[in-house]
Amino acid sequence: MDSKVTHIVKLLSMSLSLLSLAACSDESYNGTDGTELVTLTLKTRAVDAGTQNDESAESTIHSLRTVILSKKATENSWKVEHNDFLSYGGILIIGNERDFEVEENSTKKIYFIANEEQVKANVESGIVWSDNRLYIPETNGIAPVDKITTFLMQDESILSEGMPMTSVYDVEIGEKPKKMNCYVVRTTNKLSLSYTNETEQVPANPGTGGSIFARRRTIRLLGWTLESIADQTYLMPHVNKNQEDKYWVVNTERKTPESLGGTHWIDWMRTETEKESQPYQWLTDYEIPTEATHAVYTYWSDRNKAPVIVPKDGVNNIDGNFPISYQAPVIYLAESRNREYYGPEHGSTPADSSTPEDTYKNLMLQQYRLTIITNELDENLENKPENWKATSYTAILPQLASLFRNTHVKVNITFKGAGQLALFAEIAPWGAIDSGWGELQPATTSYR
Repeated sequence: MDSKVTHIVKLLSMSLSLLSLAACSDESYNGTDGTELVTLTLKTRAVDAGTQNDESAESTIHSLRTVILSKKATENSWKVEHNDFLSYGGILIIGNERDFEVEENSTKKIYFIANEEQVKANVESGIVWSDNRLYIPETNGIAPVDKITTFLMQDESILSEGMPMTSVYDVEIGEKPKKMNCYVVRTTNKLSLSYTNETEQVPANPGTGGSIFARRRTIRLLGWTLESIADQTYLMPHVNKNQEDKYWVVNTERKTPESLGGTHWIDWMRTETEKESQPYQWLTDYEIPTEATHAVYTYWSDRNKAPVIVPKDGVNNIDGNFPISYQAPVIYLAESRNREYYGPEHGSTPADSSTPEDTYKNLMLQQYRLTIITNELDENLENKPENWKATSYTAILPQLASLFRNTHVKVNITFKGAGQLALFAEIAPWGAIDSGWGELQPATTSYR
């Protein structure tokens, strides 16, 4: 079987009150009590999708649920005006535009859930998405849908059914028609690894009787680990605000927070994900479920098909025609929040020693440690099992201060001279690299 990295989003446990919701038909408020209505036009698409001709499985919407809640200033409770579900029957779309008649002069809360079929309940009763009670906020302002948690496993259905994308908006509606450009955000992150073999002999010209400290090497890419990734996340985004009730991000220098003012965090993300180079900003103040556990994420290549890369100018001492570079299959990771502040002792940060330690803690910056695991064969050695050397390389990923949802981390790894590795990580647009698929293997204690 060809190697495949596959993913499926499955639902973790929910509260008994949520699971006990009875099924009911979609019910929408229709203004029959004489309330004046106004047209609300919602144009919805993936946050960084391309054009309508973009056929990326990662951006397509197979189904879209739109739930509109309403509350007047004189009212204490919310009511559901619309609970609208559209299935596109196999027709893959990037965006949708729809008109809704809603109550004028009121506050709206709008939930979007794209590809809800990919959110699988781990209980028999599942989730009744059409039940309006799922979206009504409780006294603490949190609705049952906000409590739904998901976790990531491997399954190829992400290609055929799409990945879950969600968002929630708060908006004021007056007496005039309103049109909104809205976006749904992928609940996952993406990691793209590329490898290049630039190993060389050190020194290049040792002279008569000189010592050689390193040889060009053939490298078998066994796998990697990433510390630390959450095992579950919220279905709906949980983004916090600052003391001024504004969304905020950490600036490029990682020294001070910056308020987004009146900008919605999704609009900020849309701009940020379209960047093709530095500088980056980081949204670091968000929540993951309290029951989430951060652990080492381990990836092993197929035992019999581990990729091999050879040095550009070396002698190929193993059978086969192997490249000098390799683009690894795309991996999807759960939204995580591995809190490890960047202090002055972390030389990888652009901060200076005069910045107070508390500042770093308040910025809520994160660290993620990548370890590459290989077997390597010097070019002057015969291809025998005993000549292959087990090797690993570890580094904190630069330019990665947060793993908030919809982040694409692109890492270029270059093997150098005497057991050296050069690593460059950047945040890339989501569609910067085509998806590839490999086979996920369980971790093993040895590999040769």
